[in-house]
Amino acid sequence: MNRSDGALTVSLRQGKKGGPAQTRWFFRRTVAAVICMVLSVLLLSTGISADMGPKASTRIRFEGLEGQRYMATLLSPEPFCGPYTALEEFPDNPRYTPEDPEYPIWEKFVAFEGPDGWYFLQYFQDCTETSSFTWGYFPPARFKLLLYFPEQDAFVVSAESYERYAFDSLFTADLHDLSLSPGETKIGEFSMQRSYCYLWQIVSFFCRMAATVAIELVVAVLFCYRARQQIRIVLAANLVTQGILNLLLNLTAYHAGGLLLMVEYVLLEFLVFLLEATAYAFLLPRYRPAGEPARRWLAVIYALVANGVSFAAGAEILIVPPGFLLPVPF
Repeated sequence: MNRSDGALTVSLRQGKKGGPAQTRWFFRRTVAAVICMVLSVLLLSTGISADMGPKASTRIRFEGLEGQRYMATLLSPEPFCGPYTALEEFPDNPRYTPEDPEYPIWEKFVAFEGPDGWYFLQYFQDCTETSSFTWGYFPPARFKLLLYFPEQDAFVVSAESYERYAFDSLFTADLHDLSLSPGETKIGEFSMQRSYCYLWQIVSFFCRMAATVAIELVVAVLFCYRARQQIRIVLAANLVTQGILNLLLNLTAYHAGGLLLMVEYVLLEFLVFLLEATAYAFLLPRYRPAGEPARRWLAVIYALVANGVSFAAGAEILIVPPGFLLPVPF
């Protein structure tokens, strides 16, 4: 017997189930791999928090203003937020000049005397055509909604303040009962609610889980793991590992967005492969047909192929509805 192949290889070729020494060998390397992967996720999470990739956003859909021309902005309790600043605190940093077509509207917002302690950060949008407002780059963490109606030269500002609650914070403002007179400023007179579509995330979670389990069971059959106990092992392993993985992906998508989601997906999927390969190498050969060699290496190859195919399917589900990376409709 060739010692250069190593004790583990010799044992696998002989079809042995593995003794305590091999058990400790697998355990130590699995624990080391888990620690390395966790540290990698933490380090990459810190790096990705810099100014790169997708940014957090605040989106508001307006109901009841069809046929009216209006502009929207968010007032902030801070005089700056990212590149956006309040003119009264930073008079040398105007974002518009008289040559800009939006300059008259900008002047109106600058001249607006809003609630004490709240600032216009010189960012606004014409929402007439879209019936929605999006602040997609460093939106204020806490804000009040301010609307301007040019035809009536009137303002409407929310009585309450609101806070961003997710990476993409979605709200719906109901203004069906709003009535305006020329030149007036109204406080309140509309309601605004969170409108994040949690159903999309739930559906995406179960789609990924179902696809992963189905794929890995089919691949198991192709690798001749067809005994009832072997199917149960594959099913149980996937329900645990993929359940945890996809729950973490849901939480990451909600709080951190698509870039970190994809990086975490790759790292966590590799960690799942290591855990499943270790479990399969020990458990699946125990229930092989009589007289068949253990071939633990085949269980590792099965884990690699099954996780590779399920990873590709899961990534496809992530980037198409009902996924995370496309804008969630209101």
